[in-house]
Parts: sequence; structure tokens; C-alpha cells
Amino acid sequence: MIVSVHIHKNGGMNFKNFLLKSYGKNLLLEYGKDNDVLKRFFSGGKNRAPIEKDYEKYKIVHGHFLANRFDSFKNIELITFLREPSQRIVSNYYFFKNNFYNHSPICHMIKEGLTLEEYINLESSKNVQSFFLANKSIDDFKFIGILEEYESSIKLMKRIFNININPYGILFFYIEKLKYLLKKDKPEIMTFNKFSSNRNKDKKERTYEIDKKLLELIQKNNQLDYELYNKAKIKFNKWKIEYAIQ
Repeated sequence: MIVSVHIHKNGGMNFKNFLLKSYGKNLLLEYGKDNDVLKRFFSGGKNRAPIEKDYEKYKIVHGHFLANRFDSFKNIELITFLREPSQRIVSNYYFFKNNFYNHSPICHMIKEGLTLEEYINLESSKNVQSFFLANKSIDDFKFIGILEEYESSIKLMKRIFNININPYGILFFYIEKLKYLLKKDKPEIMTFNKFSSNRNKDKKERTYEIDKKLLELIQKNNQLDYELYNKAKIKFNKWKIEYAIQ
């Protein structure tokens, strides 16, 4: 089974749509069940550990969970997307600012006036990508996409996993999307049926302009994530050569 780790603000919703079209009913979306994630970012964390037989009918699972969540399973292939750390952090701040989750302490803090600089200094905001990888190395992953090279990443994913056009998956995707469009009283928070890419409303350019002082603070607070990201880019470029990706 492929295990796709969706790190906050790393293009996971857009990637989810690609996975739905590629795997259809063989994809399981799993959010809000990893206790470690819930404890760090939300108020909660009392779900049972995953049981392998519950996942036997799926080829891939995608969601907000740590990379070690399914370590007890057999034949696991890990995949994820990484992003330049400063861009991810700023994006995450504005996402929480624009999307209020009642069960998120950070959302309440931002609503009460938490600034971007204060957010950067929160322990829960530091080295988030390393946290999700749960002490696993780059070499433990079958595929790591780079958000800044999303199209090349998708081409690479297709080559590594031999993904071809799946008419049943595409049909499944659009049927689920139609169900969502016709649904009354749509939920305001992210769910299985949300088909947007979750882009921040106030972002007009491809990247955020970050003040030099804040950038230095981000770099200081996220050394593990910068080391991880740089290693992943080296690996990604090697893969591009190996699989002849432009």
C-alpha cells in the first residue's frame, strides 16, 4: 500500500485530486485520526492505532498523519511533498487566519491578534515537515515531490509508480465532485468532498514576499526543515535525471 503523507500547506489538496483521478475508489482519504498530529495542532488525540485488515481493499491512503503511522503494516511505500520552509510557514499562518477551525488553538490565537512573527516563534510552528516525516530519512521514501516543481513532480510520480490514464478513476473523481456541488449545507471546513486546492485567498504572486528579519527568524527556527528540504531537492534532481523528467 502507498502511504501519502500530506504535510500542511504542501500542495496536498491539489495532489489529492490527482490521486483521486489516478486511483479512484482504491484511494482512502484519512484526516483527523493521527493522535500525534491532533495533539500538536488541534485539541484531541484519542483514536485507535490503524489495523491492517481495515486497509486491505485500498492501494493508497492519503492524509494528515505521521510517516510512521503505518510502520506495522507490510509492503508500505512512503510518498510526500516538501516545500521551501519559509513559504510553507507563511502560507500556513495565512491559511489559519483565513480559515477558522474551532478545534484549533492556533486559530483562536490568531483571531485574538497573534502576529506572523509570534506564530513563527510557536513551538508547534517549528520544523513541521521534519515532524511529519517522524525521524525517517529521505531514502525511506519511494517518492518525494517538490511543490515548487509540481508538474515535474507529478511526471516523476507517474514514472515511478507506472501510473497511466485511469478512466474509472477520472469518472469517480467527477462523480464525487458533482455530489459535492449538489450537496446542500456544505461543511465550512476541509472534508473528503472539498475539491479546491486550498490556496490562500490573499496570495496574488507565486511566492510570498518575506521581510528579511522574519526570514532570518524562520531560518533560525527551522534548521531541520531546511536540511531536509535541501536533501530532498538533491534526491529529486537525481530522480529527474534517472527517469528523464524535464
